[in-house]
Amino acid sequence: GGGAEPGEGRRMKKKQKKLTVNLTMCRYKVIADCCKAMGWTQTEHEADWQLFWTDLSVGEERCMRLKRLQKINHFPGMQEIAHKCKLGRNLNRMRSKLPHFYNFHPETFNLPVDYKAFEKEFENNEGKGGGAKTYIVKPNDGACGNGIYLTRKPSNISPKLKSVVQRYISRPLIIDNRKFDMRVYCLVTSMTPLRAYIYHEGLARFATEEYQKVTSGNMDKTYMHLTNYSVNKNHKEYQANAGLEESDTNTGSKRSLASIWEKLEEMDIDPVKVWDAMERVIVKTLIAVQPNVAHTYKSCIPENRDSAGFTCFDLLGFDILLDYRGKPWIIEVNEMPSFDTSAPIDLAVKTGVISETLNMVCPTVQEARLLSEKIGGLGGGGAGLDHSERRRQLLALRKQQEVYYAKKFKRIFPIGNLSHEEPPPRGEPDEVWSFLGEDLGLNQKLEREKVAEYQECVRAASEVFEDALWLKLGKKASAERPRDYAGGMFQTFASAGQGSLMRQIARKMEEDAAAAAMPNPAYHLSEAPAKISSARGAPGQPDSLKNLLSMQQ
Repeated sequence: GGGAEPGEGRRMKKKQKKLTVNLTMCRYKVIADCCKAMGWTQTEHEADWQLFWTDLSVGEERCMRLKRLQKINHFPGMQEIAHKCKLGRNLNRMRSKLPHFYNFHPETFNLPVDYKAFEKEFENNEGKGGGAKTYIVKPNDGACGNGIYLTRKPSNISPKLKSVVQRYISRPLIIDNRKFDMRVYCLVTSMTPLRAYIYHEGLARFATEEYQKVTSGNMDKTYMHLTNYSVNKNHKEYQANAGLEESDTNTGSKRSLASIWEKLEEMDIDPVKVWDAMERVIVKTLIAVQPNVAHTYKSCIPENRDSAGFTCFDLLGFDILLDYRGKPWIIEVNEMPSFDTSAPIDLAVKTGVISETLNMVCPTVQEARLLSEKIGGLGGGGAGLDHSERRRQLLALRKQQEVYYAKKFKRIFPIGNLSHEEPPPRGEPDEVWSFLGEDLGLNQKLEREKVAEYQECVRAASEVFEDALWLKLGKKASAERPRDYAGGMFQTFASAGQGSLMRQIARKMEEDAAAAAMPNPAYHLSEAPAKISSARGAPGQPDSLKNLLSMQQ
């Protein structure tokens, strides 16, 4: 046959390489099964892999060791919402700035630091003649419902106990006479800037004993107050799902979210409004910690090894409780949600959410080429892209990747419908999201209201983060101190290896931080929507989106 160009055989051989995933720190079989179904190769090599999935949180040192085109399933610093005490602290700070927007997390005290404030709040409530409030006590190091109890007396709590004390939602929404909460999955693909998706299906976990009004005589009834699967599975009344038929997922102790929407309609509660409210509280929770997480991310992943902010991703499990009016309350955020698949409904929901997540975050061949391309202007000059151009192209690739594979995930931040930047998800989203209305979402007026609401939250989060940094410097917050809003998020102050954190902060506070600020939530970057559209190419899967598996000959 015809002669091959020099190096062609080597290039062909390289194309045949499959994506490698390291699951040595992952115990869930469903994740390994999803990777196998995608044709990916599992490896136990400590450093030679493209994707690492771990059941443990990720520290800064781990991220510092990441190579180009390696992705890991947690952000450093995401403990700011994953730990109960830190979630309460961050949302309390935001509530002090925007009480009308951050009223979706129960009143929370972090003990022992807030013990005096907790006692004072209790005394003030008694002095007003109100009924005794019920509080739920959760140990900081507890999990799966261990060590949780209800109380109405501060004297029942040790002042030295490291725990979170929350006001108990005593009037929850009741279905079939039982209390329940919902596990809602949120995929965060970037924190610099923030990009987040919500999965259309999830799990509703029911208590095994009928709910009754809280009294001093029934506060110890664990199976009535707690909805944790790990607690209720041991009760004789626990009803496991036998299959995936509607009769199975609409009853029992673990149900689909679709069954909850049907129940809400029967109770004259609009599921569309409930879902919209759930989206808002999830986004506002992420906004509250975005500046902090973005700073940590940028401080340990240098730009020359970062895939435009997409080196890390997080599949979070939000535990949301509805009160009797249908208002959502965020109870906890799980950075490492359980992917146990003991029931058919678990297997169906979790296989779907994991498979779609892997497709959306999978490294691409074009991404690898961009990251390996020489950056011009360094080491005496030379041809090649500059950092900003490479970042722009990487961002465009990741957006294409996400929009192509997001079928049951819906993007909730930034809000994109107003910018017309991206086409609707592929597949049949009108069926997947049919409960949201014929036009796949809310009208433009409501979306504009959400943008304005998020902008206020963005400014408050920037202010809270800046105040915290100045306090670390030993300086008090001042109205005269210049603040950087520049349209949004106050992002990172430093990159790795530039002296002490305090010096970096002090130096950056004196500079113009506009370039690091986050854009309007209705858009992504400064490029025009038309520029992104023109880069998308013909319908169908773009060549640049083919992952390493699809490049096999």
